[in-house]
Order: sequence, then C-alpha cells, then structure tokens
Amino acid sequence: SVAVRSSATAEDLPDASFAGQQETYLNIQGEDKVIDAVKRCWASLWTARAIAYRVKNNIKHEIVALAVVVQKLAFSDSSGIMFTLNPINGRRSEMIINAAWGLGEAVVSSLVTPDTIVVDKDSERIISYEVANKEIMTVRTSEGTEETMVPERLRKKYALTRNQVMQLIQLGKKIEKYYQMPMDVEWALEKDKLYIVQARPITVLPPEWVLPEQDVVYTKGSLAEHLPNPVTPLFATLGLEIVNRASELLWIDMFGKSAKKLLPKNGAYTVINGYVYLSAKSKPFLIAIKSLSPRSLRRTLMNSVARWETARKGYEDAIKQWEEKPMHTMNAHQIMEGIQTIFYAACIYFTRI
Repeated sequence: SVAVRSSATAEDLPDASFAGQQETYLNIQGEDKVIDAVKRCWASLWTARAIAYRVKNNIKHEIVALAVVVQKLAFSDSSGIMFTLNPINGRRSEMIINAAWGLGEAVVSSLVTPDTIVVDKDSERIISYEVANKEIMTVRTSEGTEETMVPERLRKKYALTRNQVMQLIQLGKKIEKYYQMPMDVEWALEKDKLYIVQARPITVLPPEWVLPEQDVVYTKGSLAEHLPNPVTPLFATLGLEIVNRASELLWIDMFGKSAKKLLPKNGAYTVINGYVYLSAKSKPFLIAIKSLSPRSLRRTLMNSVARWETARKGYEDAIKQWEEKPMHTMNAHQIMEGIQTIFYAACIYFTRI
C-alpha cells in the first residue's frame, strides 16, 4: 500500500502556500491503480480550484509544473501536524502538535478537531495538552480510505503519550535546524514508530505577541471595542496620545488619587501589533475594583449630567471656533493645532458620555 502525493513547483512560496490545492491518494495498491493515481495527481494541477488560486495570486499557468511522490503508506495508529513555532500567537519559543486517531487526512482536511499540545521548545516541557473529542478518523479500506466514527473509548483519550510527544519535538527541532526556518511537519505514528511524511516551510509567520509592560492587563474594552481593525501609524501616535490625555481625566473622576497608580507607562490605551488595547496595571486595578464602595460610585455618578453637558458645550465651542477660521490662509502647523483641539474635545465628550 502506498500514498501517491503531489508536489507542485509553485507550492510554499513566501506569499502563497498552495496547501491542499493538488490531490493526494492514500492506500493505493497495484501497478494500474498507482499509475492512474499519478495521472490524477498531475491532472489536479488543472482543476478549477487550482487555476483560480493561481489567477488570484498572479502566478502564470505556463510556469507551473508538478512532481508526483509515491511513498510507502504508514498504517497510522495516530497522526497529525507539528508546527515548529506557535502559529497562533507567533511565539518562536513554542511548538504546537495536533494529533488525532487514524490516517492524517482527517486532520489536514479539518474533518476532526484534534488534540492540541503546546511545548516549550528549549526545555521540551509540555505547557498544555488539550484533549479534544475526536469523533472522526480516516481509516484504510480495501478500495482506499474512508472516514468513520472513532470508538467511544478513544474519543477523549490522549492520542500521544508524553514520551511520543518528546520524540516528535526532537524530530521537529532537527528538521527546523536542517532547513534553518520554521516548518510545518506532517507525521504518522505506526506501532510506536514515528514517520515524517512531509515538511514544508511556514510561509506566513505571524507577529510575536509581546506585552509592552509586565503586570499589565490588556483588553478590548471601551474605546478599543470601537477599533476592531489595525490602526494607522498616525492614529497610533498622534491620535492615541490625545485619547490618553482625555482618558486620564476620566480615570481621575472614577478612582481619584489611585488613578496614577493604575495607569501604565504608555497610558490607558496602547497599540500592540497594530491593534489598540485598553490597559491597566493588574494589581492596583484589582484593588481599585474591590474598593469601589457606594460612596465612590456616588462620587463618580453624581453630577454626571452636568459633566456631560459641559463636555458637549466644550465640543460645540471648539467646532464653532475652528469652523469660522479661514483655513486657506492657515499654515500646516496651525491646521494641525486645530485637528488636535477638535479631537481632544471629541475625546472629552466621548469619555463623559
């Protein structure tokens, strides 16, 4: 029994992976069926899906070619994928293994939710092992493969032992060192023997999420909820500085003298990997929340209508003042002053609402 797999010249480019575009045939037996599967692999270079992908990525049809690999089929007890960095949070110090029962097709085709194992690359320590309810598995049949239900006793059982995880991690580190880049590795486990069936570069490396300050909580709260997309460099610098000035006044209203202890070095709002987050020093924040008494809440909420009306009038005055100025006679410095003034008034109004 063999696997007949395609490997196209346009695969794994820096900006286009082509993963899953060409066909793979598993558990092929006999010369005629192997030759037929080889032909079908070549033909899959010209499916509607493959052609559309090339058109979308501006890759010329006449330059692509395809090799077909015929390899011994591992009769997998379990199988899956290993990433030599964490593709979710971008941490280069972590590796992730996905594991499920049977052949790997159910995993790579996303038919099954696999176990997810996160490992510290340097210490080879398992950080977390999430056991999924693995309902589907790909198994061999006399005519090829099929998807079938996983026996109840195996569904929530670990697909890999700790020792097998360690063996996989060491293989992954060797592969990454050999290619000198992060790798996406497909593996199979047959009778406690590990097989590496494919290794390809991870073509899109996510940014590493590093906290600007330790002991600070970052959340998509308040104004950050209104900014779901990455912000421009202009807003990340000039805009947020103004937002933070207005927010500090609000925090003083809410928490009094404790506000200074709560605010991180960068202010209430900061940008991480292009996204805006609301932030607060974690320990003082918990203390402040716990210390909110009826008296302090009353202080925050009393006169809120008066504060809102004052902010609205300030906003209206700023707009009126700058609407009346002859913009065509002003220089860039004066116009920038107007932008800052109006935006600051808008932020004060927003926080008071």
